[in-house]
Amino acid sequence: MSLRLWLMGGSMPLFSEQDNPASFSPHLTTRILTYSYLLSFNAWLLLAPVVLCYDWQVGSIPLVESLGDMRLVATALLAVVMVALCLRCVFSLQRQESRQVLVGMLFLVFPFIPASNLFFRVGFVVAERVLYMPSMGYCILVAHGLGRLCSVVGRWGTTVLSVSMLLLLLLFSWKTVQQNHVWLSREALFRSGIQTLPHNAKVHYNYANFLKDSGRHQEAIHHYTTALRLFPRHASAMNNLGTLTRDPEEAERYYRKALDTNPQHNRALFNLGNLLKSQGKEKEAETLLKDSMHFGPHFADAYSSLASLYAEQKRFAEASEVYLKGIENCPDSSDLHNNYGVFLVDTGELNLEALWPLIKL
Repeated sequence: MSLRLWLMGGSMPLFSEQDNPASFSPHLTTRILTYSYLLSFNAWLLLAPVVLCYDWQVGSIPLVESLGDMRLVATALLAVVMVALCLRCVFSLQRQESRQVLVGMLFLVFPFIPASNLFFRVGFVVAERVLYMPSMGYCILVAHGLGRLCSVVGRWGTTVLSVSMLLLLLLFSWKTVQQNHVWLSREALFRSGIQTLPHNAKVHYNYANFLKDSGRHQEAIHHYTTALRLFPRHASAMNNLGTLTRDPEEAERYYRKALDTNPQHNRALFNLGNLLKSQGKEKEAETLLKDSMHFGPHFADAYSSLASLYAEQKRFAEASEVYLKGIENCPDSSDLHNNYGVFLVDTGELNLEALWPLIKL
């Protein structure tokens, strides 16, 4: 934990409502009921991993907002099972009996505590990866339970249980093979998310990004629009829709809407700044590009765009300063180095010292 805190600079990570909607609910009852239900949901994934998805954010699991929600039956059932297992642990310790149940409970519960929202907010709703260690405890409990059951049901009952377990192993093996196909490519992964959780805005957004990168813009627009229908405050979806829009007025509307939702969205600031720059609104464009640099200090394009604006205004000293600051913060950006070299050639300030940032790439 000390190493983890040191890697994070001594501060907790910051998450958004998209990452963990329940933790941002203003109602304590909603948070408690939802967290409780998520415990039973994770237990069900251990028992029957039928529905699996790479991302469970943004609408995948609606919040539990009242005691009348039928999903709380699962929570109550889990509570009964956990109490029974805890009592079994206590009696086993008192009688110095086999402690498999205790070991299974320890593996099941303690590795999951950091992901439970009990002590601090986590950045996901459900994450299948956090169940790897708890599954060890689950397997110990299942093995212990089967052993006890076999001692009761006799030889024929043991045979039936053995055949059942063999079928279960074959079924899980088939599920594993099927799930491996999901991870073969970026497209297969993102498309599987839409097939599994079509009401999840995040999977539509991710698939739209893939389609946008692949040049399939009309399909991308459809999925960005779907993401916004499911989660109207998705600033990145608004921004990306603006980049696919040919109408400048409509693009500006998307960018400004994204900034209304998230004023620190550095790419929306950059895109709107560039759009206004092309329209001759240089003062507002300068402000937006500066803000883009401020909120995204490692976003190389913002430095290049602002420096280009300064160069067009004959403010060469300021342009050079922005380029150098960009190269300092984004040393691996070849475009930034190249643009600075072009700037030096155009301004007649090319020398060996100025060439060094370009030579070292």
